[in-house]
Amino acid sequence: MNFYIASSFKNKGSVQRLAKLLEKQGHIHTYDWTKNERASSIQELKEIGQCEKDGVQRADLFILILPGGKGSHIGQLRLKRRSICTVKTAG
Repeated sequence: MNFYIASSFKNKGSVQRLAKLLEKQGHIHTYDWTKNERASSIQELKEIGQCEKDGVQRADLFILILPGGKGSHIGQLRLKRRSICTVKTAG
């Protein structure tokens, strides 16, 4: 199964832990936005945005860890029917 995890940067650790767990079970992370640093140019921001959009589109499962940030991509869910899982972090 292909999966994408959306959240805010403050949940970066939670995203990485969940992705690692799913990958150990043989699932494929379509795009790991947690490896990105803050974009230094408009062009770099556009490239990251396209990679994120492609990752969402390739995912069979879309996981949103709340609270989400501006990059949570909920609006992109209408692009393809898929399973959605929403998780709220403790705290």
